[in-house]
Amino acid sequence: MSKFNKKIYSITNLNINNLNILVIRKSIKKIYLRVATTNGDIHATVPKKTTDKYLTKLISSKIEWLKKYHEYYSARTTANILFQDNQELSFLGNKFYLKIINNQQLPRIYTDYQDKIFINKANNFNEENFNKILNQFYRIELNKILIPLVIKWQKIMKLKSNFIGVKKMKTKWGSCNFSKARLWFNSELAKKPIQAIEYVVVHELSHLIEPSHNKKFVAIMNRFLPDWQEGKNKLS
Repeated sequence: MSKFNKKIYSITNLNINNLNILVIRKSIKKIYLRVATTNGDIHATVPKKTTDKYLTKLISSKIEWLKKYHEYYSARTTANILFQDNQELSFLGNKFYLKIINNQQLPRIYTDYQDKIFINKANNFNEENFNKILNQFYRIELNKILIPLVIKWQKIMKLKSNFIGVKKMKTKWGSCNFSKARLWFNSELAKKPIQAIEYVVVHELSHLIEPSHNKKFVAIMNRFLPDWQEGKNKLS
């Protein structure tokens, strides 16, 4: 069972140097600090007996790193909700630019796969419509990449999943339900390079062999994807 599926004992908030930390206590052995790339939220997943005093000391030692990425992802999230011509968007690890086509009867979003994402905009189209259709675009485009990658790696690893889904996730790039062989992937992966997406695919499929992030899991990753660390780094 991965750390994401362990029993939760408590969820609390801790304020350190004006940073709000969501603290999740679980039946795990290690402490995991994560800055959500979707909104800049900071999460600490810790063993159930970890004290606030110890956690405060640990987080304080990493405060500059946490502040840096909290501010970066918070600012990027704010920028991405704008709706204007030539707005910069991320897609498959590259910069794309939004091109708005006005006075269309039905909204439509598509890309030239070079450097532009187009939106046919109806007169009553607003930012809420834009966010909804943009998220839909990312889900559809990610599926085009994910399905062939999952099929490819299932054959290589001699595995079979029962379900592959894409949705917006706040704190992780993917998840695997070991007992049901169900895989979920974060729609935000559509913003990342193919190498990063492939890393997440192999990572989640590896959990069908070994649910934990232990030495056996690392050995599986090393065996099937020796350069997996490069893909992981491209998620940052």
